[in-house]
Amino acid sequence: MGYLGGYPELPAGMEWDGEQVFIASVDLAALPGRSRDTELSREGRVLFFAETFDGRTTLDRPDGPPEFPYALYIPPGTETVARDPSSAGDCFHEEYVLERRPLGAETIWDMDTTLDPDGFSRSPADMDAGERESYEEAVALKEAIEEFRSLAGQLSP
Repeated sequence: MGYLGGYPELPAGMEWDGEQVFIASVDLAALPGRSRDTELSREGRVLFFAETFDGRTTLDRPDGPPEFPYALYIPPGTETVARDPSSAGDCFHEEYVLERRPLGAETIWDMDTTLDPDGFSRSPADMDAGERESYEEAVALKEAIEEFRSLAGQLSP
């Protein structure tokens, strides 16, 4: 799905002075289906950065983001070049380079707590007709989800 840390693979010709700390690269085509229910492209890569200042990074910068983008979209088919300290400028800080490791994702089913029958504050006997109807629908939904889980087994991408 991508990787965390290491050095960025930037579009050929794009400058990188090393001041921006590379955080991660995400392959959009590898994201599980539900996590792509956005206007974000389903192809290409997104690179995430932070910028160093005063021995810290922009992840904890009190005065807001710098001019360099935190995220950079790279369309599919774009020629990229792996960058390393030799391609970085004088601002490069080796101490901020994270160890490169793979990123993964999984789809997890989680019931909306407003639909969970255990989330109702009163017992069914104390509910008015409308609330009781909602409770009974929540119970039926939870039972249907549990039945589906038992039939489908472990759900994962």
